[in-house]
Amino acid sequence: MRFLFFILIFISSSVISIAQYYTSGEDPASVRWRQIKTPHFTIVYPSEMEEDARRVAVILDEVRGVSRYSDDHQPRQFNVLIHGRSSISNGFVAWAPRRMELYPVGGTSVDPQDWLEHLTTHEYRHVVQIDRMNRGFTRWLYYGFGQQAVGGMLGLHIPMWYLEGDATLSETLLTDAGRGRMPWFEQRIRAQILDKGVYSYDKAYFGSYRDFVPNYYEMGYHLVAGTRQQFGAKAWVNTIDGTARNSWWPFSFSHQLKKQTGFNKTDLYNHVFDSIASRWRVLESHADVLKSEPMHATPDFYRNYLNPRVTLNGAVITEISGPADVQRFVKIMPDGGDSTLYVPGFRSDETFSCVNNQLAWAEYRMDLRWDNARHSIIRLLDITTGKARTVGSVRGKRFAPALSPAKAELALVSVNDSNRCAIDIVSLTNDRLIASFPIGRQMVTCMSWND
Repeated sequence: MRFLFFILIFISSSVISIAQYYTSGEDPASVRWRQIKTPHFTIVYPSEMEEDARRVAVILDEVRGVSRYSDDHQPRQFNVLIHGRSSISNGFVAWAPRRMELYPVGGTSVDPQDWLEHLTTHEYRHVVQIDRMNRGFTRWLYYGFGQQAVGGMLGLHIPMWYLEGDATLSETLLTDAGRGRMPWFEQRIRAQILDKGVYSYDKAYFGSYRDFVPNYYEMGYHLVAGTRQQFGAKAWVNTIDGTARNSWWPFSFSHQLKKQTGFNKTDLYNHVFDSIASRWRVLESHADVLKSEPMHATPDFYRNYLNPRVTLNGAVITEISGPADVQRFVKIMPDGGDSTLYVPGFRSDETFSCVNNQLAWAEYRMDLRWDNARHSIIRLLDITTGKARTVGSVRGKRFAPALSPAKAELALVSVNDSNRCAIDIVSLTNDRLIASFPIGRQMVTCMSWND
């Protein structure tokens, strides 16, 4: 019995030792993979995405050169995996094994630049951040526990607001756009501070079920950029280096930050955001603010009202979400009463279209077999009857629907497996494709009809 027990332990250990530390799922078996090898990275990609893969290689090489001068660190060779069959617009960097994974379909709610440039620049910064942790005490752990040690020390010491805030700052400094240049990216945290003041560090970082709290991308960007502005670019470089060398100490990050700025992370947050709040209040004092009245009573828990559309009878069609709400489309009447129109499936925060008692939106559908072959479909709701249906195919990558005010037609953006976009005009009578206009790599962020 004891012998059988040790055999089971040995088999389990063998399986674990060859398994991935983190996997994003599987791509369709029909994908034919190719690769580009350079001295600094290996890019693995579907064969139909040859052009985009070469572009990623160029972007990585350019960003690597600039990053070398900005923080004096060059990551070792790493792998890049491109998922070309999914409708998701995202990317991530993971250790064990160390790699970058990209989902290259352009989103409809990001900054106005090439999505591959935005995504690759942002994710490369995460490669630099994690690779930089592999020194000092963390390096000794690496020899014993491999890449998990680096990822573990990063998760133990470095807060998410720094990781995402620093990467967002990088995408802003190293490109012609970036979220840091976008007014909408500042809008929510600026409104919160001017209306309710600067939250405590814990509330700003961990969130609240009662009050709306901007995410750690917004918090992190302003905190990282504000610290860099007041204490210099080397403040963060030295903080991360010192944290890695002394990662045996549980409070190493806050201690190293105090050595560079004179503040621990909580006091630094208060110092930077008090300065930002003062500047924003001065700007507000010069603004001509129009008075407004809420359409109905404020709920006990905060609620987001997204993309409101005013109808002819004065009602408002909007999409709501919040900690006490299921994301759904609602109609708010002029007297303040509201009613649920429809509860959609999983979708991003892109806009929807509402014309003549019809409401169209895009939502995701999981593939029954392949995790990395998620579809994006177009759904259409008849507001008068409450019935919804899918427009056209239930497979593929379709986004940003726009209903025609005068005709039974709908415009949408379709993306093929080569990551090339087209504006399609579809008949709502029979779901047939009327016309298609190729527009290349760039995703259309918003469409409207000129009837």
